[in-house]
Amino acid sequence: MNSPVRYTKSFSISSLAIVTALIYANSLPNSFHYDDLHGIVYNPAIRDLRNTIAFFTDPSTLSLADYADWRPVLQLTYAIDYAIWGLNPTGFRILNLLLHVASAILVYLIFAETTNSHSAEPSNGFQWRMPGAPLIAAALFAVHPANSQAVNYIWARSALLAAFFYLVGFYCFLRGPLQSNTEGRTTLWHIAGLISYILGLATKATVITLPAALILCEFLRPSSPAADLKRFHILEWGRAKTFIPALGVSLGYLGLRAFLLPDNFTGVLTSYQTTSLTYLLTSTRAWLYYLKFFLWPQPMIIDFHDFGWSGTLWDTRVLFSLVVIIVVLGGAWRAWKFAPSVTFFILWFFIALFPETSFIPLTEPINCYRPYLAYAGLCIVVTKLGLDKSLWLRNRTNDDAKQNLRGRWVAQSAVVVIVLTMLAAMTIKRNLIWRNEFTLWSDVLQKDPTNSRAHMSLGRYFLDANDYERAKEMLEKAVQLAPKSSPAYLLRGHLNSLLNRTSEALEDFNKAVALGPRSAYNWHYRAELYAKLGQFDKALQDYRVALSLKPKFTDAYFRMAIAYLQTGENAQAMELCRKIWEIDRYDARAYKCVGRILMEQKKYTEAALVYKKALASLPDSHELWLDLGVVYNQLSMFAEAALAFEKSTQLSRKLAGRPQDW
Repeated sequence: MNSPVRYTKSFSISSLAIVTALIYANSLPNSFHYDDLHGIVYNPAIRDLRNTIAFFTDPSTLSLADYADWRPVLQLTYAIDYAIWGLNPTGFRILNLLLHVASAILVYLIFAETTNSHSAEPSNGFQWRMPGAPLIAAALFAVHPANSQAVNYIWARSALLAAFFYLVGFYCFLRGPLQSNTEGRTTLWHIAGLISYILGLATKATVITLPAALILCEFLRPSSPAADLKRFHILEWGRAKTFIPALGVSLGYLGLRAFLLPDNFTGVLTSYQTTSLTYLLTSTRAWLYYLKFFLWPQPMIIDFHDFGWSGTLWDTRVLFSLVVIIVVLGGAWRAWKFAPSVTFFILWFFIALFPETSFIPLTEPINCYRPYLAYAGLCIVVTKLGLDKSLWLRNRTNDDAKQNLRGRWVAQSAVVVIVLTMLAAMTIKRNLIWRNEFTLWSDVLQKDPTNSRAHMSLGRYFLDANDYERAKEMLEKAVQLAPKSSPAYLLRGHLNSLLNRTSEALEDFNKAVALGPRSAYNWHYRAELYAKLGQFDKALQDYRVALSLKPKFTDAYFRMAIAYLQTGENAQAMELCRKIWEIDRYDARAYKCVGRILMEQKKYTEAALVYKKALASLPDSHELWLDLGVVYNQLSMFAEAALAFEKSTQLSRKLAGRPQDW
């Protein structure tokens, strides 16, 4: 029976896009946050599209933090954003939002395709009495606050972009190789699916499970020969060749990853002083938490420092999680005969989570943007089960019930609208929490007063605001709560250095280096202190270590050049300044450094040429205009100097009125 409303694909897609954009509109003014800083704001690699090849060959370009990964397509999107917007976070957020809208549309298309072409669920009686069910599932995915962190957190674009390519690839296979079409059309869909899969792998490793999802879809599909367990035999499964190209791509990717990141697994575990067994056992609890968080998204918090690790199978939390997971999987398997699509999308949830909870560990046992792709499956399952309980009753309807279809449809519609409205309101409210670092981490601290990362982040926020008293309060507490945290000592050491408490600062930096020897930042800031104390040999040694860890760390090159200038070694300083130039042609410090060395050598004409070249690329740098004015004065070009000084003053005033989050 048709519903009172005739849904069309174009109406559904346009409505979904408009509503999602409206719900997230208040997130666009939000600032950069946390990992955004070392991965985007301070990362010189994304500031020049000429580094595109390096994205594919050098995993260390991903971030200035103490880890590396191969995500070249992700980095390319950041570089394109930077080329268009500079460091205006709104521009980066627009792409995040577009990816979320596109993924929601793909959920709609996949739901409709699996329901129409890949399901044996009966169509008589109550079954799918709401033809807008695919739109409801997609809307649930779009507005659910559990997905808000992936959209709001720019660094979480990896989850958004990977999910987008995963969903595109899956949909292409549904439209082509997994159904009977003309050979030409099937081939085109197959090629498009493989391309999307490759792009997904170049975005995030979690996409590697796509072939597993496709094979499972073929196995569970009632029309597939594999669906009859009694007949199943690999030799009888003629369609197995469909998956050979994707499996070949998977093997190639694993080989490339092993070559570029040989110690990725052990490196992550070592940095967090845990073992692979502990990580796997803890992951069972993470699966259960993600399931619970989708059904009840509280508390909304970005950091789970108290989640803890589980080092033994006999941990009651691990045992409970395993029992629940087994029950869920058992229920999914029992539903196969009369609801194969429900079975598939329940398994989708676990398949999507599997890589990051097993052989590709991340630096935290849990976070709320990791299950973004997994939640696409849950949205479809919840929609199907929520709209039609007869899915489990196999459409045992009677004539009296059929007469009440219209009333039941209206009641269901009202419930759907209420639920989606409540979830959307939660998401809109949550967007405001992400306004800046202060609002975000204050929210964490309010919900978890013992959260050390919140104290560290707020301490850094107050440091940037020159509010040293409040920064000290936060950082002292951070060290107290996390005595083995390298960043806590690093930030407190930086504060002590600013306050000229050199002995306390050195003690903190030594502790930070001891706890985090793989962090370039730890070595860099200790080198800063040594340089401040005039101990240039020690400073240069630490700068070299920092650069060995992060070869594109332009801050270290610049400070190292300054140290050489202070020791009178101008040639070495010039070489380092030119190195910055090579890494980031938009880094004003490289030009300032070269220009000032030339001025010290009284080569004013050459210095003027350097500054003019710099201003061709950086016309809004007030410091470069100021230096150019000084050079013009030395060349007795007083009219030109006056214009340069005036330009510098104008730009300086403009900068003073710009929001600090830019």
